Amino acid sequence: MNKDNRGPYSHGRDIDSHRRKERWRRGEEVAPTDVETTLQRLLSGTPLGGRIALSNPATRQALERAWGENLFRRCEFTGIAGGVLSVRVREAAWRFELNFRRAELIESLRREAPQLEISALKFLS
Repeated sequence: MNKDNRGPYSHGRDIDSHRRKERWRRGEEVAPTDVETTLQRLLSGTPLGGRIALSNPATRQALERAWGENLFRRCEFTGIAGGVLSVRVREAAWRFELNFRRAELIESLRREAPQLEISALKFLS
C-alpha cells in the first residue's frame, strides 16, 4: 500500500483515539475526570498514595472521628499501602491498647473513611 493513500485513521493512535471517542459518545466509557480523582486512582495502593491520602485534612478529620481525639493525638499515621494503615505509637501501653481494640478500630475506620479502604492495621514503635 502506498503511504500517500492512507486514510485519516490508518495510524494506530488515530484509530484508538477515534474508537475511544466513539465509545465515550455511546456511553460505554466514563467521561474524563479531574486531575485529583485521576491521581488518587493511579496512586491508590502505593506507599506514596497512602501518604498523600493521609495529608488530606478531610481524611485526618475522618480518622479523628473514627478513633476519638485521645487516641488520635497519641498516634502518628505514617502511610497506607495495600489497604494496610501503618500507625506509629511511641508508648507500649497504648500499642497494647490499640492491638486489643484492632477489630473495633478497623470497623470505625471503614465507617468514617470508606474511601481509604482499610482492611488491616500495622502498629509501629
